[in-house]
Amino acid sequence: AYGAGLLNPSRAPYPGLVYDAAEIDYVNFLCAQGYSTRLLKALIGDTYSCSSSQSSHGTLSDHLNYPSVALSTSNPKSVNGIFNRTVTNVGSPKSTYKAKVSAPPGLEIK
Repeated sequence: AYGAGLLNPSRAPYPGLVYDAAEIDYVNFLCAQGYSTRLLKALIGDTYSCSSSQSSHGTLSDHLNYPSVALSTSNPKSVNGIFNRTVTNVGSPKSTYKAKVSAPPGLEIK
């Protein structure tokens, strides 16, 4: 499951930070999740080949400009990941934002 947290309807008109993402970003995300060309056509109404996106966008879902991140821990002794996110402040010009990162039990973030 993917998500960026709970929705607070009273704050929705005042988001503060906006994560810019176009339709193609979500299509590439679905490709990284293993969606077939046939299923993508049913969803987006257009023919799109995932193989063309994987060479330029990688195969991991970490390329989606979204507030959450995911990292596979197949080797629990050493896990490395770099996540870049681009945001636009649409809130007060004098706003301050802090990223909060928490590790699941058994992992340490440095």
